Amino acid sequence: FKQKTAYEIYQCDWSSDVCSSDLDSVGRLMKQLGGRAQVLAVTHLAQVAACADHHFVVSKALQGRATVSDVRAVNGEARVAEVARMLGGEKLTHTSRAHAQAMLAGGGAP
Repeated sequence: FKQKTAYEIYQCDWSSDVCSSDLDSVGRLMKQLGGRAQVLAVTHLAQVAACADHHFVVSKALQGRATVSDVRAVNGEARVAEVARMLGGEKLTHTSRAHAQAMLAGGGAP
């Protein structure tokens, strides 16, 4: 049994501080860090999400007068669709799906 080192990284709003081309590097570096420690990233950025080993979608909805949160794992085509949504919005296009597939196949940006 090999014990992993624990790290804590805090970053608010990646998109305001890091340019798009650098986000690919951020995602890959976080993936490398994941080989030594547990990494949990909450992101709306496809470049970071595509590098993850596991992908969860967090959502919330009103049920009556209560707000209910939901967390679900996405894999396969559902993950492609989610990364495509992160790239291009609610309307999935052939282009956004192809870009998402390429990003996921390469562990980040195509």
